[in-house]
Parts: sequence; C-alpha cells; structure tokens
Amino acid sequence: MLRLAGYQVGIASLAIDSSPSGLSDVLEKYQEILGVDAAFGIFATDPDRCIVIGRAGFGGIDVGAVVRALGGGGHPGAGSAMVKSLGLDAVSQRVIELVSRHEGQDVPVRRIMSRIELTVEPAATMAEASKTLEAAGRRALLVVEGDRLLGVLSTTELAKAKTDTQLRAPVKSFMRTRLKTLAPEQGLRDAARLMQEEDSGLLPVLQDGALVGVVTAADLMLQLYGA
Repeated sequence: MLRLAGYQVGIASLAIDSSPSGLSDVLEKYQEILGVDAAFGIFATDPDRCIVIGRAGFGGIDVGAVVRALGGGGHPGAGSAMVKSLGLDAVSQRVIELVSRHEGQDVPVRRIMSRIELTVEPAATMAEASKTLEAAGRRALLVVEGDRLLGVLSTTELAKAKTDTQLRAPVKSFMRTRLKTLAPEQGLRDAARLMQEEDSGLLPVLQDGALVGVVTAADLMLQLYGA
C-alpha cells in the first residue's frame, strides 16, 4: 500500500496464464480488504502485455484519467487498459507516476453543485413539507429564510410527525439545525466524506453565510461515474 497524492492506494501486480473473467471482482475485494481510496491491479498475460484495472471511491483519484493515459478507457470510479510492449515492473512504475500527478487536482464543489430548487420556509406546516417532499421524490428539504440556511427537514424528521397536531406544527419545530455544510472551494474528497456522515443525501453550500447551492448524492455519483 502506498500514499500517493494524498490518497491511500493499493497496487497489486501478478503474472497470470490467461485473461480470466472476474479480475475486476478480485480487485474490488482487494480494495475493500485494504480499505484504500483506490486500487490498481496489473496482470501480465505475456512478458510484454499487461491488463491494468483500476477502482476508486467517491472524490478520489480519477481512475479514468490514469487508464486513458495508458491507452485504455473508463470513468472516475473505474477503468481498464491493455498495455503492450511493457513488462509488469515497467507498467507498475508507470501507474505510480500517473497517480502521483493527481496531487492538487481535487475538484471544487462549486463545479458540481446544483441550484437550490427545493426549500421550505420555517413557518410551513409539517403536512405541507411532507407533500412537497413526496411530490419531488426527494429525501430532504432545506429550511431557509431568504438566503439564510436555518436547517434541514428529512424523511427522518417527517416520520416523527404522526398526530394531527404534529402535522399542523411549523417545520421549525422539527427541523434539524446541526448539519454538515460545504464551502464552494472545498473539494470532492471533503464532500464525499461528509456525505457518508449525512443521512439526508444532500450538503448545503454556503458562501459568507449565504446559501449558494447544494451538493446531492446524485451530483457526486455523476462526477464519479459520469453522466
């Protein structure tokens, strides 16, 4: 396991007799066992022919960029390449060099954040918020007053409003005020880490205290796996 460009990266190389199916599954298990940000498997089918397979998690190394530099293809989360005229050691070193170049290339969230389209005012009732959320097919609403973020109301909070009295209560009585937020210049690595801690599936983006956008789990998935 290596630390390259601020990431924990696993690189495994192995000579094999043929090109068996299931190499990608083996690599994914390897990544899971090591608990690394990205993993690359380099499999030599001949002395001068190698298969390179890469996998990476949210906001990590752009595997697609690495394998494209080797003549292959893929997206930020996964990719592969067939490298000819190079042996196992040479390809391994080339992968290390390519990954090392990724330092400082973390994408800022301002480039992927979505417009704020689904909000609710603090005086709205829980019943009104529930209808809005259901109609939009979302898991959470941001509670705002002007451009000021007050809290978030997710399906978890809505589930607590069961009686008629509770459903008529204002959103501000149930909203969660402690939530993870991002600044526009923070990177996707931060966004991915915070998203794993935030069960609402969205992260508000604040600039000078004002709400300027939102990063959703879908935004991160599109960045990782492509449109």
